[in-house]
Amino acid sequence: MKNSNFFYKTLLPKTYRKQDFFDYYSRDRCMVGEKFDGNIVEKGLLIEDIPALLMISLNNNIAEANLDLDGSVKNFTESNFKILVKKILGLDQNIDDFENSIDQTEMKKSLEKTKGLRIICTPTVFEAFTRSVFSQQVSLNVAIKMRRKFIELINISHSSGIMCYPTAQHVINFTEKEIKSVGCSLSRVFCIG
Repeated sequence: MKNSNFFYKTLLPKTYRKQDFFDYYSRDRCMVGEKFDGNIVEKGLLIEDIPALLMISLNNNIAEANLDLDGSVKNFTESNFKILVKKILGLDQNIDDFENSIDQTEMKKSLEKTKGLRIICTPTVFEAFTRSVFSQQVSLNVAIKMRRKFIELINISHSSGIMCYPTAQHVINFTEKEIKSVGCSLSRVFCIG
């Protein structure tokens, strides 16, 4: 089976806060599903149920993204890849218009401190949802550990060795007891599974 590869390069806005992006993807020190090294973030994900390695490097004001899939895809295109990268980087958020629309003095002062702040996004709604369920813990460290155990439980890897974040379809095959084993309460198990 032939591997599919995609590449996308774009300019970053002058106010882009690269460190926010790096901080978000370097929280799990065990680097099971995401790795951070210098100015490169690697993330395991599934595209059309095929394990993929997404690599994004941020240098100066340029973002370069590569996607290496362990097989070929039927419906995922260069255009889809561009949309995915912009979403993950938060480049699809119209920050300038929002910041320019604020007229209240107090709000403007607050915005000056966080100019260019973007919401770092996940590739899928399911990942965003499960991350939010895990984040309802006492500490961020516990949430990160649960998320890591969840990825390890589902156990889907790219050929590079990085583990891929599962989809809802993969979780359906696991029992409540198995999902609870990552540290979820029963009510959270029902949310996830």
